[in-house]
Amino acid sequence: MSDAAADPPAEGEEPADVEPPETEEVDAADADQEAPGELDEEGGPDGADGAGETGEVDGVELPVGAAEDEGEGAPEEQDVGAEDAEDQAADGGLGEDGDVAGLENDGEEGNAADNGDLEGEDGAADDGEIADEGGVADEGEEVGEEDGDLEQAPDGEDGYDGDPDEAETGAGPADDEAAGEEAEDGEQSPKAPEKVLLADSFYYEMDAPELQKELPTGQLPDALATQQRFAGFDFRKKYNIQVLDSRRIIYVVGHTVCMYNVETREQRLLHGREDGGVGYVAVDATGTWIAVAEMSTTRMPKVYIYEVATLRLYRMLRQGAQKGYACCEFSPHDEWQIATLGLAPGYLLTIWNWKQEGVLLKCKAFGQDVFRVTWGRYPGFLITTGVSHIRFWKMAKTFTGLKLQGDIGKFGATELSDLTGFVELPQGQIVTGSEYGKLLLWEGVNVKCELMRQGDGVDSREMPHMGAVEGLLVLEEGEKATHVVSGGADGYLRWWKASDIELAEPDYDSGHLEVAIEMTKEVYIAREGGQPAHIMLIARSSDDKAWFLQDSENGCVWKFDPATDECSVILSAHAQAISGILTFPNFPGLAVTSSTDGTLRGHNYTMERDGEMFVTSYPGVDVLCMQIAPPTVDPTGRTIAAGFSDGVVRVFMLYGDCFVLKQAYKPHSAAVRLLEYSPDGLFLVSAAADHTMFFMEMQALSGMARPLGFITLDSGINQIVWNDETERILTCLQNGTMAEFARPVVECIDSSETYEFALDFRAVAPEAPEEEEEEPEVDEDELDEEQKRERKEKQDSKEQKKGEEEVEVDLSTSILRAVYLSEDVVLFAATNRFLGKLWEISLRGAVNQSVVDVTFGQHTPTNAMAYARARIPDVPVTHLSVSQSETFLLVGFVDGKTWALPLANMNFYVEMCCADCNAGVRSLAMTRDDNHVLVGGQDGGLYTVGFQGRALRACVEAIENNTSEELPDFTEIVATNSDDFRVVKKDEWDLPALEKSSNDGAVQESVDIVDPDSYSIQDAKLKIEEENAQAAAERQKRRVRERVRELRKELEEYQKQNEELPSLHRLSAEEMTVDPEYVRFLNKEMEARVQEVKQELAWSVEHAELGVSKLKDRFLNALDFERLEVRAFNIPSRVATFRCQAMSEELQENLAKLHDLICSVEDVSESDSDSEDDMSASGPRQGRTAGSPMNRTSVGIKEQTGAVAHTIQGAGEGGQLTSAQQRELRRQLRQERKERMQILEKDKPSDGHEAQEDVTAIQVAEQTLGDYKLKSSKNYQVPENQRMNAEKKRRQMFLLEESTHAIRTEFNQRVLSLRDFRQQVREEVERDYEILQSIDEQLGTTTPWVRDLVEQKVEQQVEFPEKRFDFTNKDLEALRKRSKKDGAADVDPAEGEGSEQEAEEGGGSASQSASKSTTSYGYGRTAVGQRRAEMLKLRNNIAKQEKENAMTKSVRAEATARRWFEKRRLEHHIQQVVGTFDQAVSALEKEKSKLQSDLCNADMKLLVLYEELLMLNELEEKDEMLLRKSNKCRSEKATIMHSIKECQDQLAEKKSEIEHWQQEEATLQSDFTDLVGENSPFLTTLLKIYKRKVKRSKRKKALGDDEDFDEDEESEEESIGSDEESDEDMEDDICPQGCDMSIYESVIELRDKRLDMEDDLQEIQKAVDELKKTHGRLLQEEKKIDKEQKQTDLEIQQFQTEKQRKLNQIKIVFTLKLSQVQCLVGDSEPQLPESLDRQLEQGEDGYVVFTRARLLKLMSRITELHEETKQVRQHYKQLRRDHVNSNKEKKVAEKQIEELNRKFQDIQMLKFGQVVDLDLIERSAPNKFVQELHEKVKDAEVRCRQKLAHWQAKIENARKDLSKITADNTDYMEQIVQMGYSQLQLDQALNARISNVTVNDAEPTVELKEMEKERMKDLLTLQAKEIATLQAEINLFRKKGGHIYTTVTANRLPDRR
Repeated sequence: MSDAAADPPAEGEEPADVEPPETEEVDAADADQEAPGELDEEGGPDGADGAGETGEVDGVELPVGAAEDEGEGAPEEQDVGAEDAEDQAADGGLGEDGDVAGLENDGEEGNAADNGDLEGEDGAADDGEIADEGGVADEGEEVGEEDGDLEQAPDGEDGYDGDPDEAETGAGPADDEAAGEEAEDGEQSPKAPEKVLLADSFYYEMDAPELQKELPTGQLPDALATQQRFAGFDFRKKYNIQVLDSRRIIYVVGHTVCMYNVETREQRLLHGREDGGVGYVAVDATGTWIAVAEMSTTRMPKVYIYEVATLRLYRMLRQGAQKGYACCEFSPHDEWQIATLGLAPGYLLTIWNWKQEGVLLKCKAFGQDVFRVTWGRYPGFLITTGVSHIRFWKMAKTFTGLKLQGDIGKFGATELSDLTGFVELPQGQIVTGSEYGKLLLWEGVNVKCELMRQGDGVDSREMPHMGAVEGLLVLEEGEKATHVVSGGADGYLRWWKASDIELAEPDYDSGHLEVAIEMTKEVYIAREGGQPAHIMLIARSSDDKAWFLQDSENGCVWKFDPATDECSVILSAHAQAISGILTFPNFPGLAVTSSTDGTLRGHNYTMERDGEMFVTSYPGVDVLCMQIAPPTVDPTGRTIAAGFSDGVVRVFMLYGDCFVLKQAYKPHSAAVRLLEYSPDGLFLVSAAADHTMFFMEMQALSGMARPLGFITLDSGINQIVWNDETERILTCLQNGTMAEFARPVVECIDSSETYEFALDFRAVAPEAPEEEEEEPEVDEDELDEEQKRERKEKQDSKEQKKGEEEVEVDLSTSILRAVYLSEDVVLFAATNRFLGKLWEISLRGAVNQSVVDVTFGQHTPTNAMAYARARIPDVPVTHLSVSQSETFLLVGFVDGKTWALPLANMNFYVEMCCADCNAGVRSLAMTRDDNHVLVGGQDGGLYTVGFQGRALRACVEAIENNTSEELPDFTEIVATNSDDFRVVKKDEWDLPALEKSSNDGAVQESVDIVDPDSYSIQDAKLKIEEENAQAAAERQKRRVRERVRELRKELEEYQKQNEELPSLHRLSAEEMTVDPEYVRFLNKEMEARVQEVKQELAWSVEHAELGVSKLKDRFLNALDFERLEVRAFNIPSRVATFRCQAMSEELQENLAKLHDLICSVEDVSESDSDSEDDMSASGPRQGRTAGSPMNRTSVGIKEQTGAVAHTIQGAGEGGQLTSAQQRELRRQLRQERKERMQILEKDKPSDGHEAQEDVTAIQVAEQTLGDYKLKSSKNYQVPENQRMNAEKKRRQMFLLEESTHAIRTEFNQRVLSLRDFRQQVREEVERDYEILQSIDEQLGTTTPWVRDLVEQKVEQQVEFPEKRFDFTNKDLEALRKRSKKDGAADVDPAEGEGSEQEAEEGGGSASQSASKSTTSYGYGRTAVGQRRAEMLKLRNNIAKQEKENAMTKSVRAEATARRWFEKRRLEHHIQQVVGTFDQAVSALEKEKSKLQSDLCNADMKLLVLYEELLMLNELEEKDEMLLRKSNKCRSEKATIMHSIKECQDQLAEKKSEIEHWQQEEATLQSDFTDLVGENSPFLTTLLKIYKRKVKRSKRKKALGDDEDFDEDEESEEESIGSDEESDEDMEDDICPQGCDMSIYESVIELRDKRLDMEDDLQEIQKAVDELKKTHGRLLQEEKKIDKEQKQTDLEIQQFQTEKQRKLNQIKIVFTLKLSQVQCLVGDSEPQLPESLDRQLEQGEDGYVVFTRARLLKLMSRITELHEETKQVRQHYKQLRRDHVNSNKEKKVAEKQIEELNRKFQDIQMLKFGQVVDLDLIERSAPNKFVQELHEKVKDAEVRCRQKLAHWQAKIENARKDLSKITADNTDYMEQIVQMGYSQLQLDQALNARISNVTVNDAEPTVELKEMEKERMKDLLTLQAKEIATLQAEINLFRKKGGHIYTTVTANRLPDRR
C-alpha cells in the first residue's frame, strides 16, 4: 500500500499522537489549485492489506485526514516535494502529480489519473476519463454519456466550484502553521510532507474543532433551542428504510436519523451535523457501521460514518457532492468501500475507501435526477437508476489505473419510465419496475422483454400491477433465485417464478416485447376502510424473517411476515407536508396537525414515543389550513376549523380519542388556503385560490357559523391577519400590495340575492429604499497584503453584483407574510428586492377608499416607504407569526430553517434546523409559556424543539448591557435561566371521551359534504334564485294559457251562433273582427317572426355550409383523386382508383429545384458532349495536330521545309545558287535538323514514364475489376460516386414520392376514362334495349339478361363520389320526412306541400332533361337502328290491318325473319360491347394488383429512405465538417498551385530576361571586338579596362528624371574610399599611349553599359533566388496540404464506411417467392435451408440476395472475364512482338547514323584535313545578322550623305546670302561713312560759323561704332562655332558606329539618367 502524504508539523512542535485531529476550514478554490507535488487528504488504500495499516511520520503513527494541506493555492508552495512525488510515482505508488493510487479489485496498487480534476457541473472528460486540472478533457466528451469511462480520480480533487469557505478538511492542529511555512529567500522545503494512514482505533471526538460550528453575527447559541422530540416519516424519499435486523429499522426525517425498535417502539436518535438535513442513511452488511449522507445549503456536505453500537463518529468523507447526497451504499465485496451518489447539480458517483477517507473513483452519474446506486453481485460492478434511465457501471483496470465505465440502458421500443425499484438475478439479468405497471427484464444494456401477467385465456395478458411498480425483491435458495416479489401502487405483493423470468423470450416477429408469465401468489395490503397501499420499497432483514413495506398512500410502514403472510402497521405518520399546527392553551402538550394527505392527527408532543393519539382522514382531498376557535366561540378551547382543497370548511370538536365533525359548509368553489377568526370571535374569514374571502358570522357559545358574504380581490392571497386593536383585516397579495379592509357590519349586508358585497379598504404598495453599504474606514497602511487583496475582491464582487442587478429585469413582487406590530405598523416579508430582510411599513399614509367611490381592483394603491428591521437569509419566507406571549417572532424559510427573534431586539436570533432543506418549513407554533416550538415541514415531520425563552431574553439583555468588545458567556446565562421541560400525560387533560359524551347526549355529529361537485354557498343561492325565477315564469305561463283557452272557447261559441243566424243577420268575418289593428299587428309580428326564423335558418345554413367546407378542406381538397370504383357488367371484376393525396407545396418547390438542378446538369453534359463531338469531327481533318508533341514537331518541320523549299525555288527562278545562298541553305537545313532533334529529345519519355492512357486504364480496372466487396464487408470502401448524405437522400425521397404520385395519377386517369366508357356503354345498351323491347313485343319474346344489365344499380357514392353534394328536391323531401319521423325537425305542412310540389317539378324537369339528353344522344349514335325499328313497326301494323293472304303471309314471314335478325344482331352487339368493357375492367384490375404491390414496395422503400435520412441527419454535422475540411484543403491547394504557377511564370520571365541580357552581353562583347579589332595592339589593355569592375554611384530607380539630386552629395559619395584605390583607378583608367581617344571613350562607355547589365543581372539573380525560395516553400506547403488532404480523404472514407455500416443496420423489406429462392445446402440431397434469416444474421457466413438478372449477369461475367483475359494475353504478346521489332528498327537506325557520321567525318577530312565544328565556322563567318547590320549601316551612311549634302547646300546658300548681305552691309556702311563725311563737313561748316558759340563733340559716333563692331564679332563667333560643330558631326558620321558613340551626339541628347 502506498503511503499518503501529510503536512509536516510546525517548527518546534512534536507530531501529533493518535489524538483526534483538529480541523480547520480550507478554501475550496485553493483546494482545487493543489500544487503538483502535493497530496490532498484522501488516500487510496491497498485493498489487499486490509484495514489495519497505518502510516508513520518520524516514527509516530498518524491517521490519514489528521493532516491536511492548508493554503494550497499559495504560489510559494507550488513546487514543494515535486521531485519526491515523482520518485514515488515512478515506484508505482503515486500518479504523475503525486496523488495516492486508488484501490483496485485484485488488491494491487493502481495508478491514479494524471492530475485530473472532475469538472464539477458539466463533467466533461476525455472518453469518460477525468479531465486535467482545467476541468475539461481533450476531446470534450461529456461524462455521463453512453459508454463513458472515467479514470481513477486523484484524491481530494473534485473540481467543484462550491462555496470556498465551506470546504472542510481533517487537518491536525499543527497543520495550519506547517502548511504555509516557507524557507528564507523564497526557498522551500526539500521534501513534501507525507500523509499518513488512519488507524483502525481512531475515532473523532465531539469537541473536535472541525465538528464545531462558528456562529454568524447575531446568532445565539444552539443551546437555547434543542430538538427534543420528533414524529413523522419522510415518504418523499424512495428508499427510507434500512434494516438492522428483524426488530430494528433505520429511517430519516429532516435532520434526524431514527433507529426504531418495532417491538418496543424505542427510538435512538442521531442528529445531522449539516444545515441541510440528512439525504440518505446506509448500513454495512455486518450492521456495525452506519453511513449518514447529509445535505447543506452553505457548504459542501460530508458523509459521516458512525459505529452503530456507540454512535461514535468514526470517519468523515469530504467533497463528494456539491449540495447533498441522494444515496450511499456499502460494498458487499470489500468492507472498506462505499459508493455515494450526489444530488443536483453534480450528480456525482464516487467510490471511496472510507476507512482512509479517500476517493478511489469519481464520475458524473447522469444529467438528470439519479435515485439510487447499488453494488452488483460481482465485485467492481454497480447499478444506478433514476429519471428515465438505468446505468450499468464497471470498475475496469487499465494501464493508467482504475476506470469507472458506465453504459446507459437502452429502452428501445419500450416506453420510457422512471426506474425506482430493481433487482439483479444470479444470471446477471436485471428486473426493474416501471411507472405504467410492467416488469422490465434487462439483458446487457437492452430491454429483453416486458413481463406481463398471464390472464385467463391462452393469449391473454394483463398488467402485473395497476400503477407504478417500485418495490422489488428477489428470493433465493442457496445460489439460485426462486421468486421475484413485486409491490405496486395497487396495494398488491405478487410472487413470480424466477425461472420463468430468466427463460422469458419475446416474439420479435409480432412487433412487441410482451411475455406473459404466471403469478404464483399475491397478497393484498390496505388499511381498514382506507386506500390500498402504495408500496414504494420492500426492505427485508438479513434472516428474512421480516419484510418492511414503505406505504406512501396511507402514510405508514408495514411489517410483513413472509411465513404467515400477516401484515401489521408499525409506524404511522403524515404522508405529505404538514400544513398546519395548533397548540391548545387549555391542554398543555396537546397539538393537532393537518396535512396535505387529507389527515388530521392529535399528538402529545411531550412524549418520547407513542405521541400520536388519534387521527381522522379525508381521502382524495388536502387539508390546507387550520385555526383554533377563540374562547368567545368555544370556552372549552376544543373547536378547530380546517380548510380543504375541495372548498369545504369543516369544524371539528376534540374529544379524548377522536375528532367529531361539528359543522361542514362550502364557501368556495376552489381550495381554501387560509382561515382566520376575528379577535372577538364574531367572524371566521376564509381565503381561497379563486381570489375571494368569505366571511362567516359565528354564533356565540354554539360555535356554529352562518354565511355572511364574500369579497373578491384582484390577486392571489398569501396571508390574512386580523388587527386586534382596530379589528380590520390585512391581506398580503401576490401582486406586491397589501390591502386592509374594514370590519364588515352585519346589518348593512344584504344577502337576499347574492352573497357578494364590498368593504371599504386602504391599500399600500411598499417601496424599498436604495441601500448603500457603509464600510468602516480602515487605514490601508495597517492592512497586510492578504487583507488588501480580500478587500479589493470584495469591492469588485459588489460592483459586479450591482452591475448584474442593474441589468436584471425587476420581476413582480409578492408579499409573502405579514404581522401587525402596532395599530398601523406592519412587519412583512416579500420576494425580489425585499428578499433577505424583514421590512416595516406604516399604513397611516394610506388613503381610505370607499366602495361607493371605487371598486377594489380598479384602485391605485398608495406608495409607502418600507424600512428594514432585521436581516434574514436570502430565501423566501414560508411562515411569519408572533408567539402567543407576543414576545418572539417566528420565521420559517423554504430551506428548512426556523428563526426565533425577540421582538424587543430583532438583531439577534436563534436558528433551529429541523426540516429537510429540499422540503422547507410549512407551519410553526409556539406554546404560550414559550417553552416549546413545534415545526411542521414539507417532509411530513413534526419536530418538537425545547425553547428557552427566558434564557433567550436574558442573553439579549446581557448583550445590550455588555460594554466590552467580547461577548458575554452565554453558557452560564443559559444554565442560570433555563427551564425544565415536563412530560404531560393525557390524563391531565380535561378532554371528554366520545362514548361518555354520547351517552350524555351532547355529541351530535353534523352531516358532511362528500360530493366534490356540490355547490358552494354562493352557487347554491344563485341556483335557488334561478330556479325560483323559472318556477314563477312557468306559473305565469300556465295562467296565460288558461285564459287564452277560455277566450278561444268563447269565440268558437259566438262563431257557431253566428253561423246559425240567417244570412241577413249573419256577421261577416270582417265584422266579427273586434280589433283589426290588433290583427294587423299580429300579422306584422308573424312576418317579423318569419323573418327572424329565416335569419336564424340563414345562420344555420351558413354554419352548416361552413362546416361542410371545413370538412372538404380537411378530407377532400387535399386530394388529387378520391377512391371511386368501376364495376364490370357480367363478371365480378371491379377496379378502383388510388386515393391520391395532392403533393404539398413544399414538395413541389423541392421538386422544382431538383428538376432545375437536373436540367442544368444535363445542359452541362450536353455541352460537353457537343464539344466532344466537335473535337471528334475536327479530328480527322486536323489529324494529330492538337494532340501529341510529335504532331507539333511534324507541323514545325513541314513549315520549315516549306520555307526552305520556297527559298530554293526563289533562288532557282533567278538562276544558279550562289555560294552564300548554298551556305544559307545548308545552315537552314542544319538548323531544321537541330530543332527537330531538340523537339524529339524534349518529347522523349523518361525511364519511369507511364502513358496517361495506361494510367487511366489501370485506374478504371482497379475500380471496376477485381474482388467485389459487399456493403456489409469490413473491407468495403464506399466509392465516391456512391457516397450518400442527407441532401441526396432527401432528393431520392422527393423523386420517389413524385414517381409514386405520377403512377397513381396515370392509373387514376385510366380508371376515370374507363368510367366514362361505362357510361357510354350503359347508354348504348339502354338504347338497344328499347329497340329490343319493341322487337320482343312484336315477336312475343323476352330478353331478360339485357333487362338485368339495364336494371343494374350502382351506388352513386361508389362510382361518382364527386356528386355527393348534388341533390334534388326529392332528396330534400326524403330528408325532411326522415327528420320528421325521427322527431328531429318540426316542418310546417304547408311548407312541406310546397316542397313536394317543387320536388315533383324539379324531378320532372330532371327527367325531361335526362330524356332529352338521351334522345339527342340516340339520334346522334343509332339513328339507323331507330329508323329500322320504326320500319319494322310500320310493317307490323300494316300486316295486322290487311287480310290474311299469301302475300300477307310472305310479308309477315319476312318481317318475322327480319325481327329475329335484328334481335340477334342487337344481342350480339350488346354482348360484344359489354364483353369489351368487362375485359378492360379485368385487365385494369390485374394491372392495379401489380401496381399496388409496386406502390407498397415503394412505400416501404420510402420508409427505409426516411430511416436512412434520420440516421444521415444525425451524421450530417460530421459530414459537413469533413466536407468543409476537404474543401478547405482543396481551396488552399488551389491557392498554392496558383501561387506556384505564378512563381514558375515569374521564374520563366526571369529566365527569359537572363537569356536576353546574356544575348545583350554577347552583343556587347562583339561590339567591343569590332570597335577595338582582333589584331589591335591595345586589345589586351583595353580588354582589361573593359573587364575591370569599378565603383559607381547608385541611384534609386524609383526616382524619375524630374527629381533633382544634390551633385555635391553625389560627388562626396563617389569620393568615399581609400586614396590608394582612387590613385589606382586613376592610373588604370588612363588611355593607353598611342590609342585613339575616341576608341578609349567608347570602351569606357561599353564598360559602363556592361556594368549596368551586371547590376541588372544581379538584381534578376536575387529575384530568382527569392522566387526559388518561395517556390520551395510553396512546394513544402503543397506537400503538407497534400498530406492533410490525404488524411482528410482517409477520414472521409472511414466516415463513409462507418456511415455505410450504420445504414446497413437498417432493415430492408422485400418479398421473395419460393421459386425465387435457389439457395440449396447439402451435398447428397440439396434442399432449402431451414431458416434463411438466421443465415443472413451470421454475417460473412450467411447468404446474399441477388436479383435473377444480376445473378445471370454475374454468371455471364465469368465467361466475359475469361475472354477478356485471353484477349489481354494476346494483346500482351503482340506488344512484345512490337517491342522486339522496334528494338530491331532502332538498331538499324543507329547503324545508319554511325555510317552517316563516318561518312561526314571522311568528307571533312578530305575537305579540311580535320574534323571541324560547322557551327563554329558559321559563327566565325559573316553571318546574316552581321550582313544585315552592314546593310543597315550602308543605308544609314547613304541617308546621312544625302542629309549632309542637303545641309551643305543650305550652308552654301546661307554663305551666298551672307556674302550678299555683307556686300549690302558694306554698301550701307560706305554710305554711312560718306554721309558721315558729309555731315562732318556740314558740321565743320556750321561750326565754323558758330565756332565762337559751340564746341565739336564726336564721342556719340565713336560709341555707336564700337557697339556695332562688338555685335558683328559675336555674330561671327557664333557662326564659326556652329560651322565647327557641323564639321565635327560630319567627320564622326563617316566613322563606323560613330553615330552611336559620339560624344557630340551624347552631349546633344538629354541625360537618360
